[in-house]
Amino acid sequence: MKKVTFFLFLFGNICFAQQKIDTVSLYFENDVSALTTAHLQKIDSIQSDTLPIISLKINGYANSFASFEYNQKLSDKRATNIAEAFSDSINVQTIGFGEIDDPSAAYRRADIIVTRQFHTITKKEVVPEPTLENEMKTAVSGEKITLQGMQFYPGVDIIRESSIPVAKKLFFFLTENPSVKIKISGHVCCGRLGIPSSIDGMNNRTRVQNLSEARAAAVYNYLVEKGISKDRMQYEGLAFLFPLGKTDDDDRRVEIEILSK
Repeated sequence: MKKVTFFLFLFGNICFAQQKIDTVSLYFENDVSALTTAHLQKIDSIQSDTLPIISLKINGYANSFASFEYNQKLSDKRATNIAEAFSDSINVQTIGFGEIDDPSAAYRRADIIVTRQFHTITKKEVVPEPTLENEMKTAVSGEKITLQGMQFYPGVDIIRESSIPVAKKLFFFLTENPSVKIKISGHVCCGRLGIPSSIDGMNNRTRVQNLSEARAAAVYNYLVEKGISKDRMQYEGLAFLFPLGKTDDDDRRVEIEILSK
C-alpha cells in the first residue's frame, strides 16, 4: 500500500524563492468579536506591505468564560470578521479553535499568520499543486489521499460547517465514479512524547474514547445520507498510530484510501 505525496515542480530557468512568515495578534474585549479602529489599522498595515502574500491564515480563540458552544461560535466570528476586512484578492483560511481552558485575557484574540514571498531569482514556470478532485481521479488502488481542509470542532466528531465543501467534493467524486470503493481513515494527535499510540482520543460529545473512528464515521455517515451506498465504503479509526512528524494539525486528519476503481 503506497501513500501519495505531491510536489511542486519548477521548470525553465533555475529559480530560487524564499518565504517569510509573520504572526500578528489582535486582542478583543470579553464577549466581543467586532473589530476596532486599532484592529483595522493593523490589518491595513499588513495589506500595505509591498511583499506579496502567499497565504493568510487566521486562528480565532476565546477564553473559558461562557459555554463551550458559545465560545466556539465567538472564536469563529472573531476569525471571520478579520478575514472579511482583507481584500477579496487575498485567499484567507479561518479556523476558530473555541475556548482555551484558561480565563486569561491573552486568549481573547485572533492570530493572523502571514506568509510572504520575499525573494525570487529569474523567471520560472510553475505547475500548480493538484486539487483534491484531481488527486482522487488520478489515484490508483492502494493510494491514500488526505482530505485537506476536513476539520472538526475540538474534541468532538462534528464536522465544521467550513469543511462541508470538502465532504461535498468527495460525494461528487463518488457520484461521478460509481465503481470506486473507498476506506475512510481517521487520525488524531497526540501521542505521549510523540510516540505512536493505539490509544484513541476522547470524544467529548459521547464520552467514548474513539475520536478518530468517530470522525471517520462522521464522513461516512455524511456520504450515506447523501445517497452513497454503504457497500462502497469502509471506515476505521487509527488513533495516533501514523504520525507524519510535522505538526499536530497534520496528524489530526482524515484520509481516504482507494480500494478499487
